Amino acid sequence: MVAAILLAISSTLDDLSIGFSMGLKKGRLAVRSIFGIATISGLTMAIGLLIGEQLARFFPERIDIYISVTVFVLFGLWFLWEGYTGDDQEEAQEKVEENLTERQYMSWYAIVTLGLALGVNSLFLGFSGGLQDYPVLFTSIATGAASMFFIWSGSRLGGRLTGWIGNRADYIAGTILLFMAVMEVV
Repeated sequence: MVAAILLAISSTLDDLSIGFSMGLKKGRLAVRSIFGIATISGLTMAIGLLIGEQLARFFPERIDIYISVTVFVLFGLWFLWEGYTGDDQEEAQEKVEENLTERQYMSWYAIVTLGLALGVNSLFLGFSGGLQDYPVLFTSIATGAASMFFIWSGSRLGGRLTGWIGNRADYIAGTILLFMAVMEVV
């Protein structure tokens, strides 16, 4: 269960900086916007877990562990690289900001677009978790809950912690994934 929670947190940590940015630029986001994005994150995790679970049947014993560890390491290194280069998130944040209304509601198009963009991490990390037989329902709900919490708290705190956590979200997520990879091998 701890590994599933770590997977949920690491796959949705980008949501925190998105929430911070939205809070800083536009104030608090509406709950329905947050819920929509979080639901998509949970669904993409479930899809990834189910695909990984099904494909694990075709791999010889222990190969699935090596594939899973490789995915964790590659994503961990990718997150660290994103943190170093700082690309990707600023463009996504600008697109979302354009779609906010006066009431801080996002259009359904913006919710789905942002949810899918953020859900790519959940999809691929879910695939890796599925190879390791992570519980689908628990991990998906934990992912949706983590996404909701990160976006909600980020939009509430706005710019207060953006400089500290927002710039380090990729580093934190990458470190968690590398830690998970080491734990799978040990």
